[in-house]
Amino acid sequence: ELQEVEVSLSAELKASYVQFQEREADEQVSRSYALERIPPALELALKAYKDYRIAPINRLRSGSACVELTVDSDRSTTLRLLGWLHREHGVAANLKAVFGAANLGQRVEAFVAFLRERECKYSTCANYVSALVNVASFIYETEEVEAHESPTALEQILNLRVQCEKEAKQDHLWKTKDPNFIHFEKAQQARAKAIEAFHAYTAGDHKKRFQLTKDCLILSFLTCQPPDRVGILRK
Repeated sequence: ELQEVEVSLSAELKASYVQFQEREADEQVSRSYALERIPPALELALKAYKDYRIAPINRLRSGSACVELTVDSDRSTTLRLLGWLHREHGVAANLKAVFGAANLGQRVEAFVAFLRERECKYSTCANYVSALVNVASFIYETEEVEAHESPTALEQILNLRVQCEKEAKQDHLWKTKDPNFIHFEKAQQARAKAIEAFHAYTAGDHKKRFQLTKDCLILSFLTCQPPDRVGILRK
């Protein structure tokens, strides 16, 4: 819905984001760039971010509290971005200076491009950008950030999140099917064969006849439904 209609920045920040499944190969690529030596000032800033996110009540936070696992994930992503910026561009690892800067959007976009060049999935990029949105929101709501021209850096990375999420969903449409997948026509043929086998069986083995009856009933239940329901029932 956020992609279809114009919404306010606050509404977009409050919108729930469903995290994509992590991909270990992508994690290894980005993990190698994580900041190894964390300056004391950065550690204090990350602790303040954690307290801000997990506190049940916080007047500065626009949304509800979250679990520590989410905060730890945001921390890991932040250290990867800061580590990459330091290694590739010599940027100092300072939370406010990086996330409050007017060029944050450009840096995050470059980070996503870097990950894509190393064949990281858009789903991974979407997860990372979402974490960076959370940290940037913290800086915007708790620190004095210099006024930026529209779109602000925060709005820019929100745009990146929506775009990565859309591309990730597009990738999902073309992913390899489950090896057990069969088309609806094949499922109907299986039902027809089961019914044929049931009528053709004339021996007195009650156990065998009971199994054939079960096959007919189950296959009929799964295939005498609209195709979209079959997928749900099969799962």
